[in-house]
Amino acid sequence: MRLMKSFLIMMILLMGVVTAFAQQELVLGDTLTVDASGTEMEFEFGAFAGDELIISATSDDFDTLITVLDDQGNVIDSDDDSGERFNSELAFTSPADATYTVVVSDAFGQELTGTVDVSLLLPSALLQDPVVEATMETETIEATPESSAECVETTGDDTIGVGECYTGVADDANATYSLDLAAGEAVQITAESDEFDTYLELVDGNGLVVAEDDDSAGDLNSQIDFTAPEDGTYDIVVRGAFDRNADGAYTVTVISADAVASSSEASTGSAIEPGMDVEGTYNGEYIDYSFNAQAGTMYSITLSSPDFDTYLELYDANDNYVAEDDDGADTGTDSRLSFSPTTTGTYIIKVRSFGMSGSGAYTLSLSTVQAVALTVDEPYTVEAGSDERVFTFEANADQVYDLYALSAGEDDLYMTLYDPSGSEISYDDDNGYQSNPFFRALNLPEDGTYRVEVSSYSDSELTSDFTVYLEETERLFIDDEPTSFSVGDRSDVEVVAFDVKAGETYRLVLEVDRDDLYVYGDMLQPEESGMSYSVASFSLNNVRRGVFDLDAEYNGLMRVVIDFSLYNESANATVSVTRVTEE
Repeated sequence: MRLMKSFLIMMILLMGVVTAFAQQELVLGDTLTVDASGTEMEFEFGAFAGDELIISATSDDFDTLITVLDDQGNVIDSDDDSGERFNSELAFTSPADATYTVVVSDAFGQELTGTVDVSLLLPSALLQDPVVEATMETETIEATPESSAECVETTGDDTIGVGECYTGVADDANATYSLDLAAGEAVQITAESDEFDTYLELVDGNGLVVAEDDDSAGDLNSQIDFTAPEDGTYDIVVRGAFDRNADGAYTVTVISADAVASSSEASTGSAIEPGMDVEGTYNGEYIDYSFNAQAGTMYSITLSSPDFDTYLELYDANDNYVAEDDDGADTGTDSRLSFSPTTTGTYIIKVRSFGMSGSGAYTLSLSTVQAVALTVDEPYTVEAGSDERVFTFEANADQVYDLYALSAGEDDLYMTLYDPSGSEISYDDDNGYQSNPFFRALNLPEDGTYRVEVSSYSDSELTSDFTVYLEETERLFIDDEPTSFSVGDRSDVEVVAFDVKAGETYRLVLEVDRDDLYVYGDMLQPEESGMSYSVASFSLNNVRRGVFDLDAEYNGLMRVVIDFSLYNESANATVSVTRVTEE
């Protein structure tokens, strides 16, 4: 999510008429999956002044762009790539009691194809107080445990015991299970689903919600740790998050706190080292493996089984969560984590099944991923079938770099860039020639060793050779005269820069030689520390000229990243900047 600081940006150019489409209602908590068509799709929602909402549009078929219009049709906010993998996600605060329109379009101005998920959600920090009157009506679903290895046998139709689990399918209705606990008995209750965002409530005999949870189990799954204050029967209520009913397949599991505690003790687990394949048998409880990891080294952890749906969790030595995975190995339901620690130390791999159900044989593998050192102006080619995917390079903060990859075939390459501490700082899919990834005019924050990973956008196998390029370059600097440039031969993106003084207003004029482009710009305003942040964005849609005003908050270098979305074509552009003189 991109944090937008206060800014003034005025678009002087009107950007054409918006084609009207039938609007769909978007309700708080909704995630609508719709077939995409036309050039835009509209969704309407109501909000009160001050409401804080998360609006997102996610698609595997096109690069989403969301624009929010007020009830007069004025653009009040927009986002292109703040979500994962070029999807849109916008933190929106309603300025007034009003009805708003979310316009979903393709970031490149193309016809919409495939499907898109559009969501209107609350930030997780706005969840209600955990002890409230239980007023929601719930339908008790008679659930019977699966007799297969997917779930442990239990007795009773709607009563669950410690060490037991149920699987069921909810049809837009909440599920309720009774659980008998003795005073002082501590349990962990988990609800997991691949089909909806689970929410757990635990209700005592007086109808009060004594515990609840949304996402503590990871992957939008729910988990409650609870110690009964007295003997009694408690109701476990499984529903959907954001006041929605449960809708889809799910698993409910109850285990004792003693089992949880024993599984968390790394000293009782086995040790594993890179290069080892460990075989074992899973019987429904966590199995821990510890290993020593070096900061900056890439590790691959794979868990596979022919008998059950595997699940991996990773923690540091202080039991702090690091990562998890369900089906990342691209081999059915096997799991895989790629992990590069920022701190040298001991880490704990937790082996389990999805839903803590099922049993059988498994294999756990740990390996290091060898990085290839890149040299400036020396392209490195990886042959098809090679496992070389991780690269490093030494960088200076005062130097500007182009970093990109070219596939020799049809692979859709994806690049992710990490700083010297191992934190992700950028990613790209198709800003380069023939939709290859391209980081244009990288301004790296510090000296050190950076890591870049190359993969397939869809996480499929790469079938062709590809070449990685690292080149020293210069950004385009704008002074008193307009600056002209061409895009499309190597990259769809250009970065321009100009000096600003705090408190001054600057006018940027962008002109292109085509009127069939969607151009998106991101302004990175300097801070006093010398770092920069995104302060505003702008766009041109099928017009040749745009004029934008911006107030500078700090002295320093203002950078503007301009994406022309050319689809292997070319364009010429001219940009100028002038200080606006007060009248």
